[in-house]
Formats: sequence, C-alpha cells, structure tokens
Amino acid sequence: MKIDDRKFDIVRANSGLTLDEIAKNAGVSRGRLNMILNSKRVTPLAAGKVARGLGCDVTDIID
Repeated sequence: MKIDDRKFDIVRANSGLTLDEIAKNAGVSRGRLNMILNSKRVTPLAAGKVARGLGCDVTDIID
C-alpha cells in the first residue's frame, strides 16, 4: 500500500491543514508523518493514521 502524493496533496489542500496539524490529529510526530509520506510502502495502520489526521477515508489517499 502506498500513499499517493497527488491524492494526499489534493485532500490536504481541501482540508486547509498544515503538516503539523495533520501529524497532531493523527497522533504521530511530524518526523514520523514525513517518514510515512516518503515511504514506498506503508502499513494499513500508518495509512489509517494519516487519513485520520486529514479527516478523510483512507481510500481517498492511497494508490
């Protein structure tokens, strides 16, 4: 599973959230969020945390 950069950027733009806000909402550090976003493959749990941080469904951001 991979987080699609384009989809993530679109959802993030629509939400108006900063990366710091997304990390806080997801319950992870900013550094951990960056590691997740830059990974070639992420676990379903990690993708779910990012989606929760954005306030969207995980299917909105995965490739």
